[in-house]
Amino acid sequence: MKSVKVLTVGLLALSLPVFAATVSESALKMIPGGKVVQEKEKEVKVQTKDGSIVEVEFKRNGDFEEASGHAVDKDTFEPGQNLLSLKDAVASVKKAGKTPVGDWSLEDSMMKGWHYEFEGMENGKAMEYLVDAKTGKLRESRQDD
Repeated sequence: MKSVKVLTVGLLALSLPVFAATVSESALKMIPGGKVVQEKEKEVKVQTKDGSIVEVEFKRNGDFEEASGHAVDKDTFEPGQNLLSLKDAVASVKKAGKTPVGDWSLEDSMMKGWHYEFEGMENGKAMEYLVDAKTGKLRESRQDD
């Protein structure tokens, strides 16, 4: 019985570095030309070609969960999975007459599905824009609290 516990613990210890390598590799595929600067369990911070940082989080099973950044004008993010790239999502917000600046995030929620959230400014007021990550349709434009 003791040998089964030792074997189980040993296998788990060996699988953690493999999982870390897998999430890092997955994150780098989403940020072409990027460089991993920090890894924590299921979070990976990647420096883009332009020097900004994008944080990518994964579920326990290694599936993509969410991403965020602080420089919508510099960040690069290509999630795949039939989701729009950050660049294409920004273009759709601009096409709707909005101006995204600063922070952004991409996440999945039960009520809204996959969506990008952007900060922006209109008439001197802080705004928040919600964009469908599959279609690029602007779903919401509201004043940020």
